[in-house]
Amino acid sequence: AYLPWSPLAGGALSGKYVAGARPAGSRWTASQRLGLFRDTARSDAAVAAYMAVAEQYDLTATQLALAWVSQVNGVASTILGATSENQLRENVAAFDVQLSAECIADTTAVLKNHPLTF
Repeated sequence: AYLPWSPLAGGALSGKYVAGARPAGSRWTASQRLGLFRDTARSDAAVAAYMAVAEQYDLTATQLALAWVSQVNGVASTILGATSENQLRENVAAFDVQLSAECIADTTAVLKNHPLTF
């Protein structure tokens, strides 16, 4: 069993940081992001592929990440991080989402083919 410590990849899989966007008031500025990910072009490609799966299954990025990590074999528990009550509520609600076997397989394939390098 394992314990994922950052199931949203430091916010990369939250849906907020796509195609170089850095929302005002977010924890990531361009310089902070460069410090978190070693290869931002590859990380952006990984996030784009991941977001395509979320859209395909009509899920938010957060729903997909947290539902996937809770339904993949071997996960004992998950450490969540939230900066607001709304984020915490969204995170907890994501554990109620049931993914199809196809969605799990598609997500797993994306994460294997596009690993995020912290």
